Amino acid sequence: MDALTRLPGVARKTANVVLAHAFGINAGVTVDTHVKRITNHLGLTKHDAPVKIEQDLMKLLPQPDWENWSIRLVYHGRAVCDARNPACGRCQLLEWCPSGPKLIKAKSKSKSKSAKSSSA
Repeated sequence: MDALTRLPGVARKTANVVLAHAFGINAGVTVDTHVKRITNHLGLTKHDAPVKIEQDLMKLLPQPDWENWSIRLVYHGRAVCDARNPACGRCQLLEWCPSGPKLIKAKSKSKSKSAKSSSA
């Protein structure tokens, strides 16, 4: 980790990906924008700083799952839990997501406002 993060332009996220995929070493949890957003939605962290989020997740997850967890959240963030338009209605994590009901309610309010303005 130290050798990689000393390279120009390489921070923990990149170092974690390289170590996990090139060398099979789970040195940490890769935190990108999707992991940050979804772990906050799920209440797994209250932090905004990737290093703090990584530390929280490393305490919660078994080390062999660190990279697998990250990549699954990245894919989930791209396919379902999109930042601008989350598809909470088809989310398999909805029952564990404290943010889900709030997001669904906000989305339905937005749709009803838009329907009212369209009919006016």
